[in-house]
Amino acid sequence: MAPVSKNAPFGGSGGTASLQPAYSIETLAAGEGASVSKENVPPMAKTAQNTLQPIHVAVFVDGSEADKEAYDIARQYLNLQVATSKTGSEFIGQDNVAFVFANFEAGSFRLLQQYRCISTQALKVQYHKYKPKPFPKLKASRPLYCFSMTGLGFALHGFQTHNVRRAVDLIHFMSGHVRRNYSSDLRLISKDTRGESYRFAVSLGHRVLTMEWLEECWKKRDDMNFVASDKDFMDQFCLKCFGGLCLYFLGFDGPELDELREKTKENGGTVVEKLEDATHIVISQDAVSKTSRGDLQDKHHAPADAHFVTLQWFWKSIHYEFCNSEELFPAFTNELRYAKSHKAKSRRTQKSPNGDLDDRRRSGRKGMSKSELEKSNASSIPDHMFSSESLDSVASVLPPTRRDKRYYVCMEMLQTEENYTNCLELIVSLFKEPLERMVAEAETKENNKEKDRAERPILSKQQIMVIFGKIPAILDVHRTIRSSLSTLMKGWDDHYDDAQIGWVWAVREGELSKAYPPYVNSYDEIREMLETCLAEVPKFHTFVKLAESDPKCKSLKITLKDMLIKPVQRLPSVVLLLNEIIKRTDKSHKDMIGLVQAVKRVSNVLQLTNESRKQTDAYSQFLSICNQIDDYPAALINSSRTFKMQVEVIGLNGDGFFSDYKGRNITLFMFNDFVAFAKNRLKTSLNSTISPSIYGSTRGTLNRNMSFLRFREKKKYRLLSMHRVPDFRLIRYDESTEVVIVKIRVEDGDYLFVAQPDGETNIGELIDFFHRLCQLAMELSGKPVIMEALTEDVLTGIRQTALEDYQVIESAMARGGTFKNGGSIRRRSTLRRAVSNVSLGISNGLSKFASRAHLSFINETSL
Repeated sequence: MAPVSKNAPFGGSGGTASLQPAYSIETLAAGEGASVSKENVPPMAKTAQNTLQPIHVAVFVDGSEADKEAYDIARQYLNLQVATSKTGSEFIGQDNVAFVFANFEAGSFRLLQQYRCISTQALKVQYHKYKPKPFPKLKASRPLYCFSMTGLGFALHGFQTHNVRRAVDLIHFMSGHVRRNYSSDLRLISKDTRGESYRFAVSLGHRVLTMEWLEECWKKRDDMNFVASDKDFMDQFCLKCFGGLCLYFLGFDGPELDELREKTKENGGTVVEKLEDATHIVISQDAVSKTSRGDLQDKHHAPADAHFVTLQWFWKSIHYEFCNSEELFPAFTNELRYAKSHKAKSRRTQKSPNGDLDDRRRSGRKGMSKSELEKSNASSIPDHMFSSESLDSVASVLPPTRRDKRYYVCMEMLQTEENYTNCLELIVSLFKEPLERMVAEAETKENNKEKDRAERPILSKQQIMVIFGKIPAILDVHRTIRSSLSTLMKGWDDHYDDAQIGWVWAVREGELSKAYPPYVNSYDEIREMLETCLAEVPKFHTFVKLAESDPKCKSLKITLKDMLIKPVQRLPSVVLLLNEIIKRTDKSHKDMIGLVQAVKRVSNVLQLTNESRKQTDAYSQFLSICNQIDDYPAALINSSRTFKMQVEVIGLNGDGFFSDYKGRNITLFMFNDFVAFAKNRLKTSLNSTISPSIYGSTRGTLNRNMSFLRFREKKKYRLLSMHRVPDFRLIRYDESTEVVIVKIRVEDGDYLFVAQPDGETNIGELIDFFHRLCQLAMELSGKPVIMEALTEDVLTGIRQTALEDYQVIESAMARGGTFKNGGSIRRRSTLRRAVSNVSLGISNGLSKFASRAHLSFINETSL
């Protein structure tokens, strides 16, 4: 027999210890209400379960006494009778013995695993971390190695029997517990993303873990500070959206197929080359029209239980980071046989509290040999393998019984709303509020005359307001919506017929209308300000990077730029989800009216937002154009005026003041009620305009009469004249010679302007410009503007009826060549050389206009 500790005598192998310990290792049997298989429980374990005998003896087995610290803890701190043994077999049958092992991989451990066992590591952890708390309870067949999973409960899904046994053992070794059926208070460890247990876990927002996570926890069993529930550690081993799935892509090729294959592997899936090996068959829209489920199953041997889904299922699963319900994205929607069978399966699932397990057993047994059946997850596992002691006080929460297609879309609505609201809250808590506190602290110190101690804030109040100022209004609305949706989904089973998702959105139309247009209208300004501050303020760049590394922000894998675009994208996605709910809601359901109203009202908010955005963009464009034109009348700048189109021309000739435009490069700007003629200025640098006389002084100083105002940067255009759209009377054009003749009414008569396209403008664009002008004139005045092609017959008519007009045209032709006996006008390059000698002076006197009535023209008497 093995030696016994010198501190106290120890009886024979069949005796009991006489020493009563001050700190005893208490035993725990199966627990109240536990179901234990009699055939698999050893005699000593049965006795211990019935009598709950305290442990008086610690037997160090297979050399574990070499760990002197653990040995001393058992002997001195726990005051136990201590013995050593090679195999521990001589102590079998004693009900007050705990076997101590250095590791759980020795051969002797396998022989004693069904008894009460503990590791030297557990003794040391208890002493160093939980002192002076009483030692944990032990249970037969539940060896305890460490405490890294204390308080954690698990359920297993999709694994074969031998994997389940190992997983259960490891969880018990680390002080965790396992239940046969999944409920909301447990963590799910799954082989793949199929089954109702996975769907239920995802619907609760839980992360589903992999077996790799469990194995990694076991590798860290000797780390005294390791905690298995560490979120960052769990996130490394979460089951990805295609985990355990085999995908086959039908109807895709080239770069698109390569991308799909790459994304599948990135998200835990496997791409198979044979249809018969697939769990999911992703079918393109073109392929759906060319085949059917029956053809793929009968001719190409597609598995009977494979899911035929659309590409939307694939991308949506990746976007939301969980495997979406295949029922929402069927590739074949017109096959009643499949729909009926699926409904029947759904009814069976609703009747059974463990419907997914029952269905898995029924489908798994079909077509399987006996050997395959024994290896499957349908094999029976003794009840005592699973835990019950830690969950007796926790009510088991079963999955909802009304989990139809409508439920899944509504749950997706809630999940996306929670994610969206969380993003907005992070913007406020991690970015907006800290920056505002810095500004407030700086102002306080400055007011208290502590300028030397006051640190300059990272951003100014104005910059903070531009970037983040409009977020709180949106957040307030969506917090209310999130709360309402959450309440409805929690009471889904009890109030299925009364759950009205639609009205949650419909009644918020007014609040959404106030919150969204201001943000969407200023989004470009927000983005530009953010990019400017990131580029020009190093401390702000560092501040943003630090905030983005916060665990709350990091878990969402999102940057500040990504967060700020979320409000622009949210309402369109809400409309899509509402329409999906409508498709899956019975017409007689109470929610149908509310859903229709919700789509209508949210669409109204979208339309209002888009119209407001268009108006803002149009006015911004109008202001940008006005800012480029020198001497543009300030009185004509208002929000009702919009820019339409611009073209470049070169003046050939004209009568009246238009004769002064000969040889000029001119841009015509069409607005919603007038057309501006502006001269294109040559691009000159600032230094080229400075007279050499400036540098006349030997000392390099400037003349005191010199003013820097004369060196201000010139604008791109200079205004020549402005004409109301209804004042355009006649437009003629010739595409072959690229000539356009325009007659415009001014205060003292009608004048002609003859021009050719210039710069990047071609004759087609110039003709289109005047076509649009004719339409605009009709809308404004109701009078048509004549627009016709310039033919020889038309020219002959002009010569006979309007000789002065003909002379103007003839003069224009003469500058570019001759128009006689079918001759043609020269092209633009020739005309530029022909008119290059024209004097290009500009007067300084331009009339200023105070009202729309003065929009006739601006007459320059000198060039």
